[in-house]
Amino acid sequence: GVPCSLPKAFPIPTQNAARLFWWLAETRGEAAAAAWARAGLRAVFVDGVVLNDAEALKALAAENDIAPEQAEAVWNDPVWKARLKRENDEAIAAGIFGAPFFVVDGEPFWGNDRKPQIERWLASGPF
Repeated sequence: GVPCSLPKAFPIPTQNAARLFWWLAETRGEAAAAAWARAGLRAVFVDGVVLNDAEALKALAAENDIAPEQAEAVWNDPVWKARLKRENDEAIAAGIFGAPFFVVDGEPFWGNDRKPQIERWLASGPF
């Protein structure tokens, strides 16, 4: 298992880290974006990093092969601001409201505790 500790301040604004996610997905591929998401979650929930602090986020970027200056340029770039807004608007329009959130055959499943239901659905079809 992975150790977990709740951050002192939560929730925090994470839009800059999310903009980096979409930039990575477009420029380095889905695997790089997924690795960034894991690094960000670990940073917040294991190491207590405050991702809405620009210097902390730039340090995390550097640890993940993203030049700090490039990271800051990306999260300030209107292109990536618009991409995150578009992705969020599409998720809201689709009825997605939390994480993790899965849609299987049009059926929504919200929360980690729904994984057994998803597995049953995938194995046997709708309930």
